[in-house]
Order: sequence, then C-alpha cells, then structure tokens
Amino acid sequence: MHNIQEEHFAVDGVLAVLWTSAGSGADRPPLIVIGHGGGQHKTAPGVLHRAHRFVSSGFAAVCVDAPNHGDRPTDERYQRIATEIQAAASSGSDLAALLADFHALVAEQTVSEWQAVLDHLDAGPVGYWGVSLGCGLGVPFVATEPRVRAAVLGLGGAAASSTLEAAARVTVPVEFLIQWDDERVPREQSLALFDAFGSTEKTLHANPGRHADRLPEHELDSTVRFFTRHLMPHRSALIEAGIRPDRLDLSRPGCRPRDGGSGVLPRTRHSIRCCPVRLLTRRGRTVRDRQSAAGPGPRAEAWAEGTWPSGISRAGTGQRRRGR
Repeated sequence: MHNIQEEHFAVDGVLAVLWTSAGSGADRPPLIVIGHGGGQHKTAPGVLHRAHRFVSSGFAAVCVDAPNHGDRPTDERYQRIATEIQAAASSGSDLAALLADFHALVAEQTVSEWQAVLDHLDAGPVGYWGVSLGCGLGVPFVATEPRVRAAVLGLGGAAASSTLEAAARVTVPVEFLIQWDDERVPREQSLALFDAFGSTEKTLHANPGRHADRLPEHELDSTVRFFTRHLMPHRSALIEAGIRPDRLDLSRPGCRPRDGGSGVLPRTRHSIRCCPVRLLTRRGRTVRDRQSAAGPGPRAEAWAEGTWPSGISRAGTGQRRRGR
C-alpha cells in the first residue's frame, strides 16, 4: 500500500495539486500531467483515481484547475460560452463546433500556465493524460511542450482547424480513446483527429459508450503500461522479464544499479547485479530466484515464459513439478 502525499500549490495564481509517493525522497519520478474534464476540477473523483494509480505505479501526478473551473475565479467570457454549450446540450443541438471553439480559446491561456507549473516543479520526463476538455487543452500543450514524451488523449474531435494544426505537430507516442456512441463528439471527427496526429506511434482504443460514461478500467491499466514503456523503459524491461520492480530491494548490500549507484537504471533488459528477487506467482504465492549480471536465473526465465519453474514445490501439496 503506497502512502501518497497530496500537495496543493499555486503558480502565479494558477491553482494545482501534486501527488507523490511518501517514500520517493529526493528522487524525481516521471510526472504525469492530468487534464480534467469540462465542469470538473483538480481533485474530482476521476482525477484522484488516476492520480493515485499513477503514483502507485511509480510516477508523480499533477493536475491544474482550468480557467473558470475549480477554485479559479469566474471568467465572464468563459462562463458565457459554457452557458451556451449547456443550453445546446439541453436542446439536443450539435455541440462539436461549440466545444472545439471553446477548447481552442481556453488553450490559448492554459498552455503557458501549464508550462509554468512544469518549471515550478522542475519536471523531467513528462506524460500527459486528458480526455474531453483535457483533450482539447492537451493537444496544443503536447504539441508545444518538449518535456512531454507520451500522451493519452481522447473524447475529442477535429471540428476546429487550430486543433488539427496542433495535432499535426504532435510527434510523441499517443494512445487515443474513443467512446463509440459519443453524442457530443461525432465518431468521424474523433477519427479525423486521430489521423491528424503527426506521431509515427499512435494507437486507437474504441469502447462502447456515450461521452460521459465511465471509461473501462482496463484502459487505465493500458495507460499505466503505455507511460511505463515510454517514461520508465528500465522498469518496463524488468516487467517484460517477469520481474516485479516493486519487489526489488536496492538498499540491500550487493543490490545496486549497474550504473554505479545513481538510482537510475540504464536502458538494458537486465540491469540488477546479484540481487535476490521475489517473484509473485499467478496463484498469489512467492518463489525466490537470484538475478545475476547476465540476466534472470532459469526459474525467472521459466516463469516469464508462463511455465512452472522446475524444483519449486506447490504450496500446500508438497509436490514438485518440472515445468511444462
């Protein structure tokens, strides 16, 4: 169970909240910027759920109140547009153009605000997550900010030409989420936005549901793997090798990163020297293996391949099995 710290702060009057692991100390894990949805705020339940999951997975997370949201003062210009959008939604009118124009207008302010927050946090590698309003504000932010190395976006469309132009400048890896029955953003516009991204690595995830329906939990699982792969490649390599990084105790004598102890593992598949490793089996039981400089031992390799390692007894039976 992670002890998660929540810190509220402001940068030039822009209100934000940062989540970190209490045990991270002076280490700076990769940071995930969360863009909240329209009518929400920096500590909305969905934001908290994702922030806690990101921190539990080795990241830090930050969310900023968008203008006219949360604890920010009311802006009459934004409020007038928001009222028009609510009226159009109540009457069943087409919302795509109104939403796109509103997002483009707000993004003219938020890109620089979010960059100032990253400067304040002295952020290193950054990922971005945002859907709906978070997508509309996120596309120009990701296109502009070089510290962002991967982005999960969605529930947005290509109704505004400025959004299409910004999408063409997005070159980082992208996961894009669509609700197949979205009544606010037509499917064709979502597909057009996905097509407009300039990224060579981009993946489209479509799920049944309407705009405000809860995204499937497996999408959050995918998001964590996506950010781990692109922001923490050393951790991703350990996971691919069948090793749980949270089971490694680097404080023990002889258990040190190959780079000499800086705490940042090099981008190699196996990088822990002579470290006893505890592997959690599929049945919830643990086995022990020894990790060497040459890679995981035969038991770890067998388990990574989905077989039962030879010489390990099944708990409760006393029997031994030699592997399938």
